[in-house]
Amino acid sequence: MLRTDIDQVRNLALKDPISNCFILSRLNDLSNNSWSLQNEISVFENNKVIESVVYSGANIIPLETNEESRVAFAQYLLDSPRRASSIVGDKTQVLDLWNLLKPFWNKPREIRSNQPVLVINDATRLREFRLTFTISIISYSILLYHTLGTNTGALIRIKHVIMDAQRAVMKEPFGFVKH
Repeated sequence: MLRTDIDQVRNLALKDPISNCFILSRLNDLSNNSWSLQNEISVFENNKVIESVVYSGANIIPLETNEESRVAFAQYLLDSPRRASSIVGDKTQVLDLWNLLKPFWNKPREIRSNQPVLVINDATRLREFRLTFTISIISYSILLYHTLGTNTGALIRIKHVIMDAQRAVMKEPFGFVKH
């Protein structure tokens, strides 16, 4: 994707930043030179304008798709090696895309046609969540340390788990908290 493409996709995702927080995060990684993410984001264009997007990784996430783009994305997904275990996102887009794919894919374990997005909209609760989450990660890391002993690889993994959790929890949200 070109930088201008990233901006166009970001503008689509920013129409609903809470529901599209995962795609926004991946776009952020992509704009920070994580070129390996390029193949995870497919776009549908009309007159050189990106109208809709599908993220395809461990999950498939349709973004601003319409009937025409869903057909094109379904064909693309059927022609590509399957990596995803779930389709998540807007109910209409997800169920319509699934209806196109289901004749060719295995029966799903579960279809959740009503899966709300949870939002913390109180600054105090957000701080409490961050503290609780951080304590949980530290406790988990201590348990891992005692279970795995002084295995160098395990200690390095524990260090990375703690660092990743700290970055995720301490990062200020960019528009994901409704005020």
